[in-house]
Amino acid sequence: MMLVAMLMQPNFAQEIRWDDEEPRLVLEAISDGQVSDEEFKEISHTRGFIRLGQREIGMGREFSHSEFREYLDSQVPHRYRLRKTLNDWSQIDFSSLANRAKRYLPQGADLATTVYPSIKPKPNSFVWEIDSDPAIFLFLDPAKSSEEVATTITHELHHIGYGKSCPSQKFISWKSNLTDSQQTAWTWLGAYGEGFAVLAAAKDISNPVGDMGDEVQKAWTDGMKNLDRDFSLVQEFLIASASGKLDSQQSMEKARSFYGVQGPWYTVGFHIAITIEKELGREKLIECYTDPRKLLIFYNDAVKKGERKQPTFSAELIRELGLLRSTED
Repeated sequence: MMLVAMLMQPNFAQEIRWDDEEPRLVLEAISDGQVSDEEFKEISHTRGFIRLGQREIGMGREFSHSEFREYLDSQVPHRYRLRKTLNDWSQIDFSSLANRAKRYLPQGADLATTVYPSIKPKPNSFVWEIDSDPAIFLFLDPAKSSEEVATTITHELHHIGYGKSCPSQKFISWKSNLTDSQQTAWTWLGAYGEGFAVLAAAKDISNPVGDMGDEVQKAWTDGMKNLDRDFSLVQEFLIASASGKLDSQQSMEKARSFYGVQGPWYTVGFHIAITIEKELGREKLIECYTDPRKLLIFYNDAVKKGERKQPTFSAELIRELGLLRSTED
């Protein structure tokens, strides 16, 4: 129990709950050897463990308790580093992160979220159940600094706030009258939200992934070098999707190829957002989040206003997306 008492308490934002019961119990269990039956039973009853299992099963994956327990036993040699990492992450100022994300969200956006640091077999972090009970799961990784984790949390908080408040009901109603193919294209255009979240999480817009690891920074640098090419590739995909040349399955497969470590959904999305903000202001950018039809119009206007030649959304894409109708409809 001494270990539990030693773990430092986080700085809570009102909307954000930090639930570290699972890793605290794991660290207590492996502090003097492998996990006992009784200790694992207690761990498996934590909210973090239960929700992790629900997510894995919901994704069609196996959630093996024996595999999980074997992994926990394998972490005995790393227990001191894991404990220090949990202590460090617990001191993140969540109020500051929430405020950073809110700068790029509509007023009153709901960021209510539970953050679960987790000692678990799969080394991934993710968002879960945005529409009902939002959660951010963080793989407890001693290689990641508090600064990198803070940037990740802010990025995910923007996704949560964006997902709960955008787009507007007016846009949703307008989109419902389009063809299935057009609706699919609009859905995938929303994947530029990865780039919008990069902007929201950035401490320095000249190097928005500066707090992230080497792999992310390299992927970002490479992507920004190929910005014009990637802008065109995504635009071609959206045209093919909206026109029905790609069915929904083909659209999904192609769209997924634009994620990667920091693929076009991130780099091009960031470029679009920062261009609109620079030339037209943040208020206009947030209007684009609530009404995505304005994203294409405002971005093209921003490029015309700017001094540097940049790629623009084509008349063909605007037509295929059904934008000949007024955004006031």
